[in-house]
Amino acid sequence: MSSRGDSPASPQASDDGRIVLRTGKRQRPQPTRTVSIMEVASPFVDNLWQAFIAFFQPHELRMFAQAFRLLDPDESNCVPIKLTWLSHFLRIYNLSFAPTAHSLQSAVSAVGANLEAMTFEGLLLVVMAFISEERQRNPRCLFASSELTLLESVFERFLQNAVDGVRTKEIYEIWKALGRDSEIDGRDAQIKMRERILDVDVDLSGTIDFEEFLQLLRLYVEDQEQQSLAVIVRGIRASKFDKIEVMMLQEVFANKSTDIGGVPPLDVQGMLQAAGMILQRPQKELLQKVVTTRSDHEGKLTFESFLLVLRELQDAGFEGVKNVEFFCGRVLAA
Repeated sequence: MSSRGDSPASPQASDDGRIVLRTGKRQRPQPTRTVSIMEVASPFVDNLWQAFIAFFQPHELRMFAQAFRLLDPDESNCVPIKLTWLSHFLRIYNLSFAPTAHSLQSAVSAVGANLEAMTFEGLLLVVMAFISEERQRNPRCLFASSELTLLESVFERFLQNAVDGVRTKEIYEIWKALGRDSEIDGRDAQIKMRERILDVDVDLSGTIDFEEFLQLLRLYVEDQEQQSLAVIVRGIRASKFDKIEVMMLQEVFANKSTDIGGVPPLDVQGMLQAAGMILQRPQKELLQKVVTTRSDHEGKLTFESFLLVLRELQDAGFEGVKNVEFFCGRVLAA
């Protein structure tokens, strides 16, 4: 997206494919360190900035860069930080709880950061470590207050006269009431659910209270996030589109996919026409060649193939896909 280049902090791809952050004209490149939090962030990333892009929203990265710059007017990317400032910094996340000095120090230690000489990358790693740990310890921070209200109301419908929680076998009914049927559909899925119920029912009481229920739901929410993250990261790697562009194209792909999955190659031509592009014969021939090469054995384009097709068309000068945001808006409105 062309507008991102003017933002205070915008992840950019360098000539050699690395992702760097432009925070000022004098910022010195920092060496990439391999730290344990990389595994916490996702098993799908192999680059520090891929981890940041996957974990944070672009507007969060911009806000964090602005906050860090207040401490670093000389843009040395190496400043001392106090835990009290770090606690305030985390308020950007609108946390529903106050970070403790112990939990913050634990996050700092987990990534090997130095409070006396904190880099911007180190600060982001600390935030990732803190949020990841809090989500495991306090699953409530995963959900908005309105979502928690809905979950509590559904959960209470199954409490009946019980005081300690719902029976574990009723979890399946709660899952259905929440519209998550696909997660318990089939023998393997039900075995997985039983194993996870045992994980959260640590006292083996045979009942699940609301906090244990949230822990159980957290495991499935994180599954969804990991699957979505895997798609986004693979898309970024393969197509070199940025995260926001990949997410917008993901919506287009979902909107145009068939019931059996994938987008019919002919639909790509319709998308380009919806974006206002009039295809001449040479362009139609090139389009047919590209989509045929990228289609699977069923004649459909997977999401990654769809991204690669659009990248090839963009590189070939197709005006319809020059601006991804415009392209997605026109296709979804058609």
